Amino acid sequence: MELVAELSTGIVEDYRAKKRSRIQRTFVKASDAAE
Repeated sequence: MELVAELSTGIVEDYRAKKRSRIQRTFVKASDAAE
């Protein structure tokens, strides 16, 4: 059971990292357009 918890934690962290980088990319494009 602990192994499953560790795996799901890794997946969640990976998902959050991807989501964060995607948001940053969108934000950078928006700020570039604003200039």
